[in-house]
Amino acid sequence: MGSPVAEKPKSINPVPTLECSTTTSDDDESIQSKSVAGGCLSVVVLGASGDLAKKKTFPAIFNLFKQGFLPNDQLQIFGYARSEMTNEELHSKIRGYLKTDRTDPTKDPKEVIDQFMDVITYIHGAYDTEEGFVRLNDEITAHEEAKCGKTCRTRRLFYLALPPSVYPLVSKKIREFCMNPREWFCHHCISQIFSLLLLYFICPCTFDLLFLS
Repeated sequence: MGSPVAEKPKSINPVPTLECSTTTSDDDESIQSKSVAGGCLSVVVLGASGDLAKKKTFPAIFNLFKQGFLPNDQLQIFGYARSEMTNEELHSKIRGYLKTDRTDPTKDPKEVIDQFMDVITYIHGAYDTEEGFVRLNDEITAHEEAKCGKTCRTRRLFYLALPPSVYPLVSKKIREFCMNPREWFCHHCISQIFSLLLLYFICPCTFDLLFLS
């Protein structure tokens, strides 16, 4: 009786990778300088006073900010929640969770954190009434007009750091009172892959070049 013939191993398809041109112009313009080209970006964190926002959402945004993917001259972050607090009180809640590793080595890490805090505004409001969302929309609109004027393209991204039970209610309020009137970019997400979605919508070409913590 002959020896059993060994089975041929099945071929495994390679994992697909994101292909993206990394060519640069003669003046070596960086990817970061193009990251938010095309209009200012407003990021709204609903549930900003909670643990998810404090420990995960704000640190994820900071991870992009400290590497230059979110230039502070075009970015504004709006924290929205029911808790009554000042901008400074929100800043003190999240400061301890911001890691400065991988910060641009030419910059002082403490200064980068301070710059990040400068673009965070807190707005107090309920989730089931229109007053807070009207005020939120007014603040976003004021930022857009200050940064881009009244005609340039703008972007709004909403992250719901909230219990799933209020997703439908809050999404409805966003649609009624906070949609982007310039109709170029308005998106909201409810999962913890927020940082990946944010980076992808800002600059797809950097998607395979950035490591997120």
